[in-house]
Amino acid sequence: MGKVELFLLPVIKRIVFFFVPLWLLLFVVYELIFDLDMGNAWHSLTFYVSLISLTNFGGYRHKMMEEPIPDFEMIETYSSARWKTISNTDQTFVFRPRFDFPYNLMSGETVKVDRVDGKVKVEGPAYYVDSWVRDYKGKRNPIRNRFALVVIPAMVIVLLLAPILYGTGVIADWKIMYHNHRARDVDRIVIADAAASGNTENNSINDGFAVTYADRIFLVRDNLDLVSISDDFQEQNYLIDKTSGSGISRLNIVESWIFYTEGKNLNRMRLDGTEKETIYKAGYLLDVHVIGNDIYFISFMDRFAVHRMDVNGQNLERFIDKDVIDIAIIEGRLFYSYEEDGTGALESVDLDGKNRKLELEKPIQDLVYAGDTFYFLGFDDNKLYSYSGEAGTAPAILVDEPVSSYIAAEEGIYYSLFSKEGAYPGNGLYKLALDGSKQVLLDAANSVENLSQTDEWLLITGYDSKHYLFEQRLNLLTDELSLMP
Repeated sequence: MGKVELFLLPVIKRIVFFFVPLWLLLFVVYELIFDLDMGNAWHSLTFYVSLISLTNFGGYRHKMMEEPIPDFEMIETYSSARWKTISNTDQTFVFRPRFDFPYNLMSGETVKVDRVDGKVKVEGPAYYVDSWVRDYKGKRNPIRNRFALVVIPAMVIVLLLAPILYGTGVIADWKIMYHNHRARDVDRIVIADAAASGNTENNSINDGFAVTYADRIFLVRDNLDLVSISDDFQEQNYLIDKTSGSGISRLNIVESWIFYTEGKNLNRMRLDGTEKETIYKAGYLLDVHVIGNDIYFISFMDRFAVHRMDVNGQNLERFIDKDVIDIAIIEGRLFYSYEEDGTGALESVDLDGKNRKLELEKPIQDLVYAGDTFYFLGFDDNKLYSYSGEAGTAPAILVDEPVSSYIAAEEGIYYSLFSKEGAYPGNGLYKLALDGSKQVLLDAANSVENLSQTDEWLLITGYDSKHYLFEQRLNLLTDELSLMP
């Protein structure tokens, strides 16, 4: 047998007799028995099963070794709980391992022991040959044996149970309890205005890269820095200034406190950058909304369920137990869009969890309420829609192309289209009237990475034709574009 065949044969056998049976077993357990929607988790699971299957494939290459066992007849009486005698003759014994399930049964691999000039020749897969010789000589390592008996079954149990525990929310429940335990050490603050909103929906759907408070604009720059700028753009100071690390986003301000995400953490600090404290670090947060003393967000670690906690990171709880795509808080109600079992909807609920209402029988994203109209992007097509919210009416398409990002201001809707690279960066900057008429191309030369809105300005981060990052501002009254000072 050539070198290539010697290399490929154990690989093929491990795939056919270990990877495939294990993958099918997991599929039956997860999909058919527990009816879990594994989705993209299958990609990670397939990777780990492949890793387990092929990491030690070298131990299954063919091996032959000679051992000085002069009393060949003693092998005849050899008996072990780990080996089954398949055949024996005057010159040859064949053993099959009882361990290494399911590969040992499905592959049919054996250890062959032949008498050769006062010695024995042992051949078969290297792992089995070495194990047989050690077992026969009584040189098995007890620590290794315990490891094999305890750790390997434990790994299989973890592999089987982890997705089940995750899919049923048990792991998230443990993390919630642990978080609430740790949050007891966070300094307690109280927001006087229980209805204070941390940011606008226009900014929230654009990752909260900017927020206004009093006469200041708080802006994320280069994804890493947080800057406080006067509303006339004449004075600025850096609250966070770093050259590397996790990105900053999802800004919210209530009273004198600014809340922001930094990687998997949710932090808060005073508007002057002092008293910085991490109040949450249990996983990535999406669509963060601070309303008075409460914080609502989509939890990445909990199957995209909506969580709620207070501004001290305490009393964390699961608020909406669905696979949620998008949330918005409009006029004292939380709107949430979700998809499950191939269907989805837009629903709303009071902030105390009562009075649930079906709003739309389709999943949507990036919901904004301007004037007396809802605006959103289609979940499947990314087109821009308007919707009156009245029963019996259907959403109307305003932009019949995939939209990258948008802002629905009183002056009109500003948006960017998908580019050839995808959603980001967007292609061009356009404006529509709120009723979908009067489309105007404001900037065709540059691409748009992010949009944010202040009282008077539309803030634009994007790339020019040479792919250099730039910051622009657009006067909402005149639609005049200029570079940020």
